Amino acid sequence: MSALSGGRAVFWSRLAAALRLLEAVTVTIPVVVLSQRFRFPVILREPAAVALPLFRAQEAAVVPAYYVFR
Repeated sequence: MSALSGGRAVFWSRLAAALRLLEAVTVTIPVVVLSQRFRFPVILREPAAVALPLFRAQEAAVVPAYYVFR
């Protein structure tokens, strides 16, 4: 006999699947924002003279996206 009855096992399986999907969306959205606004990850190879002005221009979108992505 399993530790969980049939109905409870299905519930927990569906909850786990929903949480995995939510995690995927939560990670994907900030990456898309960083890519569109800040040319991430290509910008990481650029010199500071190129990256910093772009960062300043897009700071309002880049900072929140970075903290969500992190």
